[in-house]
Amino acid sequence: MRVKKILPHFFIAIVAITAMGCKRSPALATKEQRTEQTAEAGISQITTNIFGALINETDGVQFTPAQKVVLVKDSLKCKYARMNIALSTFSGTANLYDAYANAGIKVVLNISNKPTGSQQPFPTDTVAFKTKLSSVLAVYQPEVLVIENEEVNQNYHSGPLSDYFNELKAAINVAHSQSTPIKVTNGGIVCRMATLITWKSYIDSGLVNKAKNYAAKAFPADKLDANGNPDLTKGGYQAMLDTGLVLINKYKQLPLDYVNFHWYEPVAMRAMPSEQGGLDTISHIDATTLGSTIRCLRNKTGKEVITNEIGQLNLQPGITTDIMSKVKAMSVPYVLWYSGGDGIIGDAIPLQNGNGTLRNTGKAFRNFIITNYP
Repeated sequence: MRVKKILPHFFIAIVAITAMGCKRSPALATKEQRTEQTAEAGISQITTNIFGALINETDGVQFTPAQKVVLVKDSLKCKYARMNIALSTFSGTANLYDAYANAGIKVVLNISNKPTGSQQPFPTDTVAFKTKLSSVLAVYQPEVLVIENEEVNQNYHSGPLSDYFNELKAAINVAHSQSTPIKVTNGGIVCRMATLITWKSYIDSGLVNKAKNYAAKAFPADKLDANGNPDLTKGGYQAMLDTGLVLINKYKQLPLDYVNFHWYEPVAMRAMPSEQGGLDTISHIDATTLGSTIRCLRNKTGKEVITNEIGQLNLQPGITTDIMSKVKAMSVPYVLWYSGGDGIIGDAIPLQNGNGTLRNTGKAFRNFIITNYP
């Protein structure tokens, strides 16, 4: 989930992009796209609707459960919805979950130990955690269980990652022991961390040119060094990369069903507003960067990859379609769009207005689903 306040450098890199950083040879782009298409040719295609949405406050308007159902099911034509239950305040029912389930919408459920919106410690009493989680799963059987949100985001969490890994293991134990096992994933590897992990995987494989090519599209020009690689002395990149590699190695070992990451486009402009000049005019993105990142996370963890938070930073419907086309081509099984906020360019921008009508991006989202999943 998006928060407006500035996140610490360790977790959200402050990035920018210049016109120079956006330029690349058309011939090179065509070659890269051919490479991506060849790699994707062997992927078993998913033919059912993979899309969902997280509907949050928009333009200061809080939507009711009934309004969220209309937006998710009728307006956007989604199959899935994302929502959160906090274990510490769960009293046996969740009105929004009931509304979604009664409408036939499948829920991708974030479980937080305590209410979200402020920094909370990871639980250390895993016995109590398992008891509380079991009480939720006795009532609700979500499509996928997502444990916490953005596990490295200090606006939400405190405490060592070892506590989070223990929480994750406890959740897997409970979810997989249900009469009908429930699939489990992590809270979400943040966007900049995912790009650092992908760049490093190219370097480690000796693919120096591919690493530089990826970096030119995934990172802002002013965060690249003289050799065209991300400057690890800036933006907290080194610490972020180190932590990302810890996550990847751990998720490879754990019996997770999926590895979850978060993503916003244009990815190189996931930054502070002062560093996003020209963002509102960018109408398309080179989605090979997104495809390369998905492929890297799959290869590094041995797990299928999903995203319960993906979106865009401007109001250009071409970007909406570019993102949806890529995740469909990559057969990502669950793709949930972040659709909340105040609509300021450079921030996560919702698909709908505060009155519930669809913006041009929302119409593009809906049309893509209607066209591809008739």
